Amino acid sequence: MLHIPVTTNRESAAKFALDVVLTPQADKIQAVHDFVKSGPSFVDTEPDTLHWFGFKTADKPDGTPGVFGVFDTFPHEAGRGAHVGGALATALFANAETLLSGPPQIAPVVLLGHKATAGVGPTVGVRMTFSAKAETAEQVRALANEREAEVRNEPNVPYWYKFQKDATAFGIVALFRSEEERSSHMGSPATLRIRAKVEGWLDGPVDVSLFDVIAWKTS
Repeated sequence: MLHIPVTTNRESAAKFALDVVLTPQADKIQAVHDFVKSGPSFVDTEPDTLHWFGFKTADKPDGTPGVFGVFDTFPHEAGRGAHVGGALATALFANAETLLSGPPQIAPVVLLGHKATAGVGPTVGVRMTFSAKAETAEQVRALANEREAEVRNEPNVPYWYKFQKDATAFGIVALFRSEEERSSHMGSPATLRIRAKVEGWLDGPVDVSLFDVIAWKTS
């Protein structure tokens, strides 16, 4: 099993997460939307589900519908395990064959850095995933500390998470109160500098998905 040192911060004990992608059947988009919207009613009673965000990505330029996603965080692996065995996951798997075009893609990940602002309701976000070259994975990972320190000084970024899926696969999920905040963050000098810095360290392009938040819970 991959061992990744965990970065914590002052605002929460979140150390682990789930990165989930749900691809609906063509005629079940509204039903999946409604299911994701119901998520907080399941996880509100889970004390170790610290942050839970359900969202839908934007449609593709070619007209392909966006997909749904969930990103949620936990203080330890036991809490994550309890959630995976809980009521929401049970309902998801019970309805997956009817609602989804394929099995739910559920990736357990480790948080490398994060910022969470208590009591702030996000409306939009961005999810970025990318793979590092084997010889530069540690450099990509180390950027988490640098970027987290910068994000803490950006008042327009209430939620930001960098995670690692395996030895070379990484991702970032950030959530905002408005489209203006999202645009400001993505076009900021710090963001552009980091993206330019890592460009030669990656094994392919960054996959960027903008999304609208459907429902959320924070502790």
